[in-house]
Amino acid sequence: MKLIIDTLQQYKLYTFIILAIVALELARIPLGTFNGPSPMDVVAHFFIPATVGPLLAVIVHELRWVRAKTSTAFVLLAVLLGVFIEVLWEIVEFCVDLVFQLGWQLNNFDTMFDITLSVIGSYLGAVIFTYLYKKRF
Repeated sequence: MKLIIDTLQQYKLYTFIILAIVALELARIPLGTFNGPSPMDVVAHFFIPATVGPLLAVIVHELRWVRAKTSTAFVLLAVLLGVFIEVLWEIVEFCVDLVFQLGWQLNNFDTMFDITLSVIGSYLGAVIFTYLYKKRF
């Protein structure tokens, strides 16, 4: 747990982006706009993987579960983790729809578009991360 907190504190820009977008997305649930198309949804599916992927890659690297010895390896690890987080979220949306019929997954196009955004976001977020913090890890 200390490693997670230390990582979030060390990379404040990425942490701030995550917290801001999650807060904005959660605010959409009580407003009743979460299950409709929204530009905020596009932003979230791009920036959450773009920021969570690199931070998880740092944590996995520090835990020595997977050692990213080069920037390229780190970017690949961050992309895989960012897309993994997105896929988990799409599974949550699917299960919520099965149980509560809330319509969080609009259609197959929406799901595939969200996953595509996460791949692009994870890659760009990891590349920017390695540029900004290349001396730290």
